Amino acid sequence: MSDRFAEARDDLLRCHPWNFATQRAVLAQSSVTPTSGFDYQYPLPNGWLRTLGVWDNDAEAGTLAYREENNATDGNVIVTNASDVYLKYVAQITDANIMTADFRECLARKLAVDAAIGIANSNTMRQLMMVDFDDKMMQAKSTDSLGDRPGKLARGTWVSRRFRDPMSGWS
Repeated sequence: MSDRFAEARDDLLRCHPWNFATQRAVLAQSSVTPTSGFDYQYPLPNGWLRTLGVWDNDAEAGTLAYREENNATDGNVIVTNASDVYLKYVAQITDANIMTADFRECLARKLAVDAAIGIANSNTMRQLMMVDFDDKMMQAKSTDSLGDRPGKLARGTWVSRRFRDPMSGWS
């Protein structure tokens, strides 16, 4: 189980934007210029597992063209034309005290599913444990989502249409 623990934990962290694992960072520009398509390259933070959003402002507004890449010299990077990059991401959390109780329960159940065949030598046992894991996972995601505030929506034409004076006519 100790061989499988870190991989199972990180897989579980990646599958949902857990509140306790969501972090933000302002990325430092790399001195390396991307080989094609974009002007700037930004190394992703240590412990990065999954990108939730990338912006060129701290208000997390608008859209930004970017691409995630993994290269041999710099590891995981974001390439973009923006000179400033703000990142929202899922971080690798290794301290169990930071994890929610629901997440820890899901992790225990995931490890049990992974070990079911090796320990009990039973596909039936594995299937039953998988159903238990799926139920707990659905509950944990729901509970986690209830603790989150809705994200800001990008301001678009729907906003100006919504608050337009109806007496001025619709175009």
